[in-house]
Amino acid sequence: MKKKISILLLLAAVLQAAGQSIPDSWSMEDCINYAVEHNRSVLVQSRTNRNTHLNTIESYAAFLPNISAGAGAQFSFGRTIDPETNTYNTISNFSNSYSVNASLPLFNCGALVNNVRIARIQEQMGKKSLEQIRDNIAIATLEAYMNVLYYRELHCYRQNKAEESERQLNRLHTLYELGRRSAAELALVEAQCASDRQGLTETKAQLETAVLALRNSMNLPADAELDAWWLTVPKHAVTCHPDNTDDYGEADRIFCRAETMMPATVNARHSIQMNRYSLQQSIGNLFPSLSLSAGVSSGYFKTLERGLFDPFHKQLRNKLGYYVSINMSIPVFGRLGRVYGVKRQRNRLYNAIDDYEQQRDNLQHTIRQAVMERNSAALSVTALEKQQTADSLAYTLIARKFEEGLSDAIDLQTASTNLIRSQALLLQSRLTYLIKQLLTDYYNGQKLYTL
Repeated sequence: MKKKISILLLLAAVLQAAGQSIPDSWSMEDCINYAVEHNRSVLVQSRTNRNTHLNTIESYAAFLPNISAGAGAQFSFGRTIDPETNTYNTISNFSNSYSVNASLPLFNCGALVNNVRIARIQEQMGKKSLEQIRDNIAIATLEAYMNVLYYRELHCYRQNKAEESERQLNRLHTLYELGRRSAAELALVEAQCASDRQGLTETKAQLETAVLALRNSMNLPADAELDAWWLTVPKHAVTCHPDNTDDYGEADRIFCRAETMMPATVNARHSIQMNRYSLQQSIGNLFPSLSLSAGVSSGYFKTLERGLFDPFHKQLRNKLGYYVSINMSIPVFGRLGRVYGVKRQRNRLYNAIDDYEQQRDNLQHTIRQAVMERNSAALSVTALEKQQTADSLAYTLIARKFEEGLSDAIDLQTASTNLIRSQALLLQSRLTYLIKQLLTDYYNGQKLYTL
């Protein structure tokens, strides 16, 4: 029986571990969602937002009365004043005091109302800051993911090229032994093979670096594996835009939509409004404020040398007192702190307005650049597809001529270099188009992640 229970527990542990393991196939969406969910900056900002929500609740609670209670006990001995005869006696006394106080602000030039407004704006800014952090993580992960795909495909191109160079070198050795090729041609092909192997090693190192950057962006655990060959290529058709496309017109239309919902510009507008409320608070500090106070107090006194004294409940009732007061505080002179506070807050408001304009300019520039680079990449893809087809055909023909002795090694090396360059440029243009298209969709309101 114990053996069966042990087997069941072991099986459950294995299944649980399998359910929590990292998958061995990652799409772009999977990587971005994982990065957004597990990034430490997101967790820190989430806790900050919870504190900001508590500040909002606290600002509403400031409208309620402030109630406090106090109790004290005192033991005195030696010469002291008798509260009944008001004369000095050498006796020992014991006394208690009890009080309950309440205060309520009646008028403070809207300071409490502005505190609520500022707290609500700060809570909204916290939510937008969290959204901005997630967006930045998603964009960084997107770029890291595309870099891995680029170096992975480039590694495949260089590996195929290195293998092809090895096969040509083997054939050339045979031809050299038969006397149909010179030693100079053999040396050139050997140099080309060495160059291809060195390029393959360099690309492999770049691929490993790109995978490491993707791991850091996703915040993967140290013991979790991530292989570049697990990543899937996003399916996104390249739409060729005509040469007469109005890039600025499209970018400005996107900007009109993005300006109202991008976290940076939204928070900049919130900052302007918050500084306006703070300016109202600073101006309100120059005016009088009113508050209402009320309280109840009582006490108990006992002389230890005397055997007769009123009981506790009777003294508590007899010494019970009440008070109600209205207090006015009039600022007269505060060493210019209130006046300069208004000036400083007005300058902060102007800075917030300038920051908002700067955020708008940066957003418009970023959108224009993304649209232009997307359209340029689309045109480059169309041209580079033709160039790659031509370079591939040229390399095939020259390689065949080289095997038949109708071409030399220099022509073969040039054709090989042109082919690998066109393949790399085409791959880079396709991935650049994909990144810029996704960024354009993001500025149009389409999120890069799903939570």
